[in-house]
Amino acid sequence: MLKNLKEVFLDEISLKPTLRPFIINGLVANQGELKTLDVTEMLVYNYNNYLSETSNCFLLDLDTSEQKRIFDSIGEYRFENSERSGEVLNRSVEEISNIFKSLNSDAMGERSTVEMLNLSNTDKYNETIAYRVEKIGGPPTGDSRTENVLQNFWFYNTGDLIEYIDTQVKYGIDYTYKTYAYVIVVGNKYQYSDLRVTRQIDIQETETDYGTATNYCLEFYDPITGETVSQLLEQQTNLANEFDVAFGRSQEAFEELVDYINSSLREEIATRIDAIDYSSVTTNTTYDGLTIIEAIKKKPC
Repeated sequence: MLKNLKEVFLDEISLKPTLRPFIINGLVANQGELKTLDVTEMLVYNYNNYLSETSNCFLLDLDTSEQKRIFDSIGEYRFENSERSGEVLNRSVEEISNIFKSLNSDAMGERSTVEMLNLSNTDKYNETIAYRVEKIGGPPTGDSRTENVLQNFWFYNTGDLIEYIDTQVKYGIDYTYKTYAYVIVVGNKYQYSDLRVTRQIDIQETETDYGTATNYCLEFYDPITGETVSQLLEQQTNLANEFDVAFGRSQEAFEELVDYINSSLREEIATRIDAIDYSSVTTNTTYDGLTIIEAIKKKPC
């Protein structure tokens, strides 16, 4: 596993990590983007590529035969490497499935879009599996005059305190050590199928009782093939009349709104008229032979 991590994240093989934005404790990670890789994808790659692609490292605490097996580049240990890689892959998939089931009984089934989005607000199972210590030092080189990466030390996370003493140093030279953690995080993948999106094929303007309505003529099509397809919506509930096109609601609803407004205005006017102190009105102006006070007090026939 450590050798696989080294080859992937140090860009030594064709399998590459992907940069993705990460949120940690409600804040965007300081790096902005972190290198990520699907664990099962890495294990499958390791299973299919049983020949070692690199030999630029040394693994401590392994005997000579294990070193030969891990760095086999001619296929001498093909069966044993494939068998072990298959076992690790099967155990990993089983463990990941158990984690999903323990987090949510429905985790292995289909989720709606809303359920998927709500998962962004929940904590994810995570586990640090390894650490890397990057050693930088020596005289600066290149146009930018930067120090070079001298070594990388990889450690499994056994849960115990890791104490490492670097004996490969020289007097009078400054060294910088950067530590990286490699964390397995449970995530979710989703995909869309049978997509039917719209494209505009024409524009028409229609004169209505409420003004000019702009009608956009759309057709549904498959974005993968580009072919025209039928719509997914019910046609009976998706057809609009002129008022719907212009105002986005039904004629009946609009008329009900107008009646409500008129009724409210009549009640408001009547209330304000009733509140008038007629004794304070002194004008003698007449209307149809009646004074203003008499005209206001007169009830309609």
